[in-house]
Amino acid sequence: MKKLIYLFLLITLGLSKGFAQTNAKIDSLLTLLKTAKEDTNKVNHLNKLCGEYRKNRT
Repeated sequence: MKKLIYLFLLITLGLSKGFAQTNAKIDSLLTLLKTAKEDTNKVNHLNKLCGEYRKNRT
């Protein structure tokens, strides 16, 4: 029973850390978008942001 509880906690904590990293990445990309000029870099940031949202959804 203890092993099952430890396994559950390990999985839960591992998943929450993964979501936190994704949200930090999304936040940094949103910050970059605010300061980016209307050029290729802004499009690249938007593409990366879409990819992060897609990964976060699944």
